[in-house]
Amino acid sequence: MEEDPKLTKIVIDLPGHWSVSGEGIWAKSLGDDLYQIDNIPFHAYGLNLGDIVKAIEPSPELKPQVIEVIKPSGHRTLRIIFGKNFTEEEQILYLNGIKAMGVGVERNNHIFLALDVPPEIDYQFVCNYLSELQKDNVLEYETCEVRIPGTFTCEDDD
Repeated sequence: MEEDPKLTKIVIDLPGHWSVSGEGIWAKSLGDDLYQIDNIPFHAYGLNLGDIVKAIEPSPELKPQVIEVIKPSGHRTLRIIFGKNFTEEEQILYLNGIKAMGVGVERNNHIFLALDVPPEIDYQFVCNYLSELQKDNVLEYETCEVRIPGTFTCEDDD
């Protein structure tokens, strides 16, 4: 995502996450420690594009840290990982099908992507499509609802 001077980076603490300890996301400051999320989270659970969150600076030299969702946007996040044998060029056919449904896509790397399903799009239809692709060994996907109440992380796989 290209940096926008109207946006600020806020962070999410993810203790116990299987791959990262935290995530930085872009957000629009609304004042009074409130922010509107402006990109699709790649690692956090229970956070979605457009959500309004409360984020507090732990100290002046640190970025604001998300502590709670104040108003959900209605958007829903999914994440996909393409099989390693699929090049980015080969992935385009599948991504075009996903985008044609009205789903937003952000790429983390050559196989890992986050998807935004806006509230007006049939979430179950998108999940069914991804399930079919998973059965065909094209990709794996996960839903990103809250896993542990009061946190934005998942259970530790250790």
